[in-house]
Amino acid sequence: MREQNVVIWSGIADLALSFLRNGVAYAYLIRRVLDGSISVSMFLLYFTAVGILTNLSICYVYRSRTLQFTF
Repeated sequence: MREQNVVIWSGIADLALSFLRNGVAYAYLIRRVLDGSISVSMFLLYFTAVGILTNLSICYVYRSRTLQFTF
């Protein structure tokens, strides 16, 4: 029961932090485009990079949860 609660709460925390991280990154990129600081093509490049890094971090967290260490 306790282990299930830890897994559930870690999933919720991961989701919340991922949403916050992406929201901040996307808001920053949108602001830069609207200010004219970066072009639309650079926006798309950075937008894609943020998405890829998010997916990589999710895969890393998932894989680290499923690893079982035996000594």
